[in-house]
Amino acid sequence: MEVIGYESHDVRLSIESLSSGFWIDSMTAVCRTGNSLGLPSHAYANRLEGSGFYWYDTGQSHIITNAKFVNCGYRSEKFNQYDTSPTRGCGDDPETGCTDYSTVFGFLTHSDEFTPEVMQGTKNIEFSDCGRRFRFTKDLDDTVSGRGQNWLDVDGTVSGLGEATLIASGLPSTDFWWGVDDEGRRC
Repeated sequence: MEVIGYESHDVRLSIESLSSGFWIDSMTAVCRTGNSLGLPSHAYANRLEGSGFYWYDTGQSHIITNAKFVNCGYRSEKFNQYDTSPTRGCGDDPETGCTDYSTVFGFLTHSDEFTPEVMQGTKNIEFSDCGRRFRFTKDLDDTVSGRGQNWLDVDGTVSGLGEATLIASGLPSTDFWWGVDDEGRRC
């Protein structure tokens, strides 16, 4: 599936795809605009995610290019590594906020059946006033897909390194298997 020229505003999740082979180009996702959400009575915005995109672990492959994420991801001091603006992301205001597990990119890692290789790729990604940028699923079971989940940040615009970067699993069970010393031996 190809999606070109997609835009979303005030969403729980900007877009998701369970298609085998998915490319989205020229996307703008404004997870929260700052406007009150039109919700039923007794419903609150801070009980809904304000997330950008989840990478799936069920035999999917996704490519996202030329995308901009605005006010996505939860705002807290814990997630200020990239942006310290007091208006970044979405806070916990009941009218305009989001849940504390909201993120720009999330890894769904619940499967032991599917093992990701480099199934995800991004290029030319822009963040504007975003809070949390990365999150594993709420359930951090030690799964095969959780240990092997990764994506290729082709130009380093997600990692902030400005060069091709492999963003890989951060689960403790990976035990830094990829770590090598200066002579190329496993640490």
